[in-house]
Amino acid sequence: MTRGLGRVVAVGTLLAACGQGASSPTVRPLTADPLQYRDDIATGQMQLQLTNHLEEQLQVAGVQFLWEGFDSELRTLDTLIGVGQRIDLPVSVRAPRCRIEGTTVLAPPPTGSATVVLTLADGTTRTAEVTDADGTAIAIHHAGCERRMIESQVVIGFDDVRRDEIDGRPMTVAELTLDRVAATSTVRVVAAGNTIPFTLRFPDLPAASPVLMELPSGREHSSARVRFSEGRCDAHAVAETKQPFRFVLQLDLGDGVDHSYVVQPDPAVQPEMLATVADGCAALDADGTLTSDG
Repeated sequence: MTRGLGRVVAVGTLLAACGQGASSPTVRPLTADPLQYRDDIATGQMQLQLTNHLEEQLQVAGVQFLWEGFDSELRTLDTLIGVGQRIDLPVSVRAPRCRIEGTTVLAPPPTGSATVVLTLADGTTRTAEVTDADGTAIAIHHAGCERRMIESQVVIGFDDVRRDEIDGRPMTVAELTLDRVAATSTVRVVAAGNTIPFTLRFPDLPAASPVLMELPSGREHSSARVRFSEGRCDAHAVAETKQPFRFVLQLDLGDGVDHSYVVQPDPAVQPEMLATVADGCAALDADGTLTSDG
């Protein structure tokens, strides 16, 4: 009898425990995963991929990403997020808070401290946990701080951008300039990327040179002639162009490390540059629909 009673008590205890678990389900939170697409990079934005695990739909009036590394602007919107729904909300990224030692960008704080705050239409707020599964927030922080570090060492830009005639066809030419700030060593441009419409060329560069241009130690200014020759003229490539003026340079600031830096011509000259490369494509009888007026 005693052993049988023990079995009954054990079973009863187990059922009671199961009953308690069923009456207190775990409520999963809101989650937010930062993402950044090609269009976002050009506009200084990122996407917050919100997933609503709550038991309520959310009428969202505002959203903001908050982190020790950087914040976003408060984005005002009018969006309904249903129960279980996943949605991307774009926000503008503010300047990062950086820790820089010389030419070294120190690691940011962990993104585990980041949150996304949703302001609802009724004025209440909900907080989403940030996952940053792909390291997007970390990458945005590093890119912004790397750029700030480089600009503390040297100023880089295109100067005297103008239309010229090269090999019997129109082409945009300019000067790529380096001006010293805090850098004390020789600064070198070791590589330069192209964009879909433009190929960036250094016409005065010796064929075997491993360096595109440099600012020697002791000099304050250096410049090199560049040409923006035709890249791809076909209509499909042109239609897919998202960042036609973002030329990525690889710089050695004297520390033996290649640092990436995006340099762009002044927005005021960009329409004329597109018109010129269109005329260059036409002069080459290249396939495509690039025209000076469209």
